Amino acid sequence: MKSIPFILVLFIAFNGVTQSTHLKNEVKWVTDSKGKKLRKEFERQTDINGNVLKTIEYLDGNSSLCQVFSYEYKNELVIKKTSGLCNGNGKSYTTYSHDKLNRVTTETEYDSDQKVQGRTTHKYVGNSLNKAISIKYNDTDKNPYSSTKFEYLPNGLLSKETQIVGGSWFQTNHYKYDQNKKLVYKDAEVDGGVGVVKYYYTYKGNMLISDIVNVPDTGIEYHIYETK
Repeated sequence: MKSIPFILVLFIAFNGVTQSTHLKNEVKWVTDSKGKKLRKEFERQTDINGNVLKTIEYLDGNSSLCQVFSYEYKNELVIKKTSGLCNGNGKSYTTYSHDKLNRVTTETEYDSDQKVQGRTTHKYVGNSLNKAISIKYNDTDKNPYSSTKFEYLPNGLLSKETQIVGGSWFQTNHYKYDQNKKLVYKDAEVDGGVGVVKYYYTYKGNMLISDIVNVPDTGIEYHIYETK
């Protein structure tokens, strides 16, 4: 199963970044139950503050088939994401607009010919950084393709995320944290799916070191994280 890191990417867009020449590389490995590395699944390059600069996703466990994402900034805010295959093909772009509080308000997706493929709007409550709802449109459609609602705990951490696509299909995620506000559990329930996919995360200090994913139709997957 592919990892889904985009929520982390959005986090840097919402909060701004401080560029640094000190880079850190993080690698996510698929392992067996004893921790033996089987293949890379995901790589992320960050600065010293943990802000994402570049990510690589390996597709279908194939190191020669991968997708790369890179980011551009202005005034410490993400303004553009470029994505494509690692061989340079299939490039597309996403641009970001912000409000006066440096919160992302609009994402616009373009293909390699600069034709608009979709856009997502984000609405907030008051001065909060917490996102209340996101609505995505395909191409120039007036009716939304999907909408995502977010529910938060009193301490501001995300508790529940509900996405509705096409007015009927849905996915719901729940999140739980430890006393240090670290994410320790997430689940994903998809309409018409095989069941609830469950994620369990383990930390050493402040560092994420491993996770276990329980997928109803395929079994348990194991991952470890390395920092270089």
